[in-house]
Amino acid sequence: EVPVSTTTSVPVDSVILPLQWSGPANLDLDSVSTGGLRSASFPPPRWLDLDPENGRGCLRFRTVDSLAMAPSEGELLELVFTVDTDVDYANNSVRLEDYGSCRLRFITDRGPYVPRVSNGSVRICEGRNCDRELAARRPTARRHP
Repeated sequence: EVPVSTTTSVPVDSVILPLQWSGPANLDLDSVSTGGLRSASFPPPRWLDLDPENGRGCLRFRTVDSLAMAPSEGELLELVFTVDTDVDYANNSVRLEDYGSCRLRFITDRGPYVPRVSNGSVRICEGRNCDRELAARRPTARRHP
């Protein structure tokens, strides 16, 4: 599962998300989940485009009855991927990145805007060295006096 989170300071009526995923693990997009998340009260998202062979899809959320998504922060949706079981270790990217006519944007009563994006990745690790491999790559924070 890969969470997609947002922070908004104004009510949002519609969201368009250009999603792209790639990497050695050959991820297959299994489903999109909104249960218990910020978008749970919206109608289910609709695919404007879905191209799994090229690892991309364009999702649209649209409110109904003028019930905009309230300003807040938190998870908007979760992308659920499946992966080939033959993969022992892989690092795949999952990006919100424009392609073709699919452009990232949030629509508000003040007009559209493009939010800042922080892209993520999916790390697949299995076997005895998994914990060591992940621990070596995990960032650490140090407190300065």
